[in-house]
Amino acid sequence: MAGGKDVENRTWPTRYRGALLIHAGAATERYATRAELPAQCDVHGCVVGVVELVDCIRGGRSKWAEPDHWHWTLARPRAFRVPIPATGRLGLWAPSQTLIHRLPAYVARG
Repeated sequence: MAGGKDVENRTWPTRYRGALLIHAGAATERYATRAELPAQCDVHGCVVGVVELVDCIRGGRSKWAEPDHWHWTLARPRAFRVPIPATGRLGLWAPSQTLIHRLPAYVARG
């Protein structure tokens, strides 16, 4: 959320545009948001924030864009003050109503 990543590389395109929840998978990885979490806090199995998916292109010029991938162009990352425990899935998925009700107010609902 704080690394400045403006592209998500995927092998498939999407027509979807709008808010995407950022899910830190269950595999143990180190995630840290700006000031909301301690620098070495392990966060996994949680929704940690939201970004806007604004485009899906090939040939993106971002330093994050990998060759031979679709480049999902991201904007306006917003980290949650407190990560929300959630089970993710592969691909795009709709959050449960329970998860939606736990989202911070700055995430559009509906």
